Amino acid sequence: MKLVKKDIEQARADGMPVGGWVELVADVPEDMWQVYQLVAPGDVLRTLTVRNVKKDNGKSSGQDGAGRAKSTATERVTLPLSVKVEATEFDPDALEMRCRGKVCAENEHVRVGSYHTLELELKRKFRIEKNEWDPLLLRRLEEACDPTKNADVAVLLVGEGTALVALVGGAVSTCRSRIEVALPRKRGAGALAGHERAVAKFYERCVESLARALDPPERWSDIRCLVIAGPGFHKEAVSSALDAACQDSTAGGALPAPLVTCLRSRRILATASSVAMRCVSDLLEDPVVAPRVADTKAAQDVAAMAKFQRCLSHNPERAFYGPGHVLAAVEAGAVETLLVLDEVVRPAKAGIAARMRWSRAVSDVEAAGGAALVFSSCHESGKQLAQLSGVAAVLRYPMPELEEEDDPQRLLREYAPELVAS
Repeated sequence: MKLVKKDIEQARADGMPVGGWVELVADVPEDMWQVYQLVAPGDVLRTLTVRNVKKDNGKSSGQDGAGRAKSTATERVTLPLSVKVEATEFDPDALEMRCRGKVCAENEHVRVGSYHTLELELKRKFRIEKNEWDPLLLRRLEEACDPTKNADVAVLLVGEGTALVALVGGAVSTCRSRIEVALPRKRGAGALAGHERAVAKFYERCVESLARALDPPERWSDIRCLVIAGPGFHKEAVSSALDAACQDSTAGGALPAPLVTCLRSRRILATASSVAMRCVSDLLEDPVVAPRVADTKAAQDVAAMAKFQRCLSHNPERAFYGPGHVLAAVEAGAVETLLVLDEVVRPAKAGIAARMRWSRAVSDVEAAGGAALVFSSCHESGKQLAQLSGVAAVLRYPMPELEEEDDPQRLLREYAPELVAS
């Protein structure tokens, strides 16, 4: 996502929210998830939109009270519109973002107070104006506009007649295409040749699907690496098919030269247990893949979740989940790594009091030298965290007294009464 302009008040020392606005441009569909996490009811959203407007076409179709001819026609007009948001909607399959609310600024075609739904579009500038930009929102805004944090990892999982193309970004992991082909058996006279032709055609489809998934061209430079993985020998065969497609492109084939460079120079072969989205996050921990993506947010989240699960299994006195236990550990200054799901602090879902409590927890952990990570619920690691209440922590040292506490509501009342109220 591209930051065009920003006018936000200077951050306050006490961490309280500040007012201001930002102008942004979404470059790829995955950016819409970041916008969904930023916009909340009460914000003012401004962008260009298309409305059907009635106009006098100058043709006579009757007489009005003064004897003048009148006739109207409907015309589609592109106009800037400002809406005070009342509801937001995100389509995870189409990666589309819509906001509904009342028009709050004068416009010659639309009256103030009428309802309108804005659908944000790629490559089209929009403005978000808030009265309350809290530290967590400013942090998300910075990460959303940092290309190093949002670098994509392209994954091609391939098995016997089945394949999956996925893109892993800083905020969203998406399955871009699936391929399922019934390959003929090798038995019988002439069956072997037919099987080989079908397999070769299947590999060609895998390469074509991968090329389509990497559109638009602006994405090519952001691809950190291409991981071809799967059980058995199919990954090597697809890699050979990719080499053949790249050679055809250099001789005037269909693949653009920059894409050929991307596919050739950033390719990694790895092993996956199956062809499924759940295997994608496992690949980010592969010893060959991990060094190439270590500084991306998706890889950092996967590593943190793996560390928490290991600690929970082998040293449970240093691993806790649930708001009550986690915030008690934060107050004790014991947290080494804090894990928070974005849905827990999403403005449209969490009240300002709850958001400020988690913002203070993040600040306390980082001030004590720890790390605080906000997980995306569109990543597999975020889905795992959601099953653990949405918040978890790895501690620097054991706290057996906290492990023995079996009343999380009492801990909440003591350490975060604002969460009980919200």
